[in-house]
Amino acid sequence: MVLFEDRLGSWSMGYEWDDARERRAYAIKVVSIVLASAVTAGVPTWIVAKAMGL
Repeated sequence: MVLFEDRLGSWSMGYEWDDARERRAYAIKVVSIVLASAVTAGVPTWIVAKAMGL
């Protein structure tokens, strides 16, 4: 077990793998949001470009 500081600034005891798992889950969430945003923005752009014959 190790003592670590979480994102809110409070200190707590935990295992290294817990911290790594939390960071990995956060990274997956961020990547998912970025991909969803790109698809959401890209599809209408593709439809408009297709309609304009580009």
